[in-house]
Amino acid sequence: MNRLGSRLLRNDWSGLLLVVAVAVVVIGFLKPPFLSTFNIQVLLAAIAVNMVIALAQ
Repeated sequence: MNRLGSRLLRNDWSGLLLVVAVAVVVIGFLKPPFLSTFNIQVLLAAIAVNMVIALAQ
């Protein structure tokens, strides 16, 4: 697990992932409806589309 963690921290996008995770936690704490099932599905669908576009480049 330690090796995996160090590999993840060396990526260019690890800082961005941390910022997004903190933002989700803060917004979820301030606005509980943000973490509804429907909203999570919409967010994951948008992320999936963006990941396909990013991987295609």
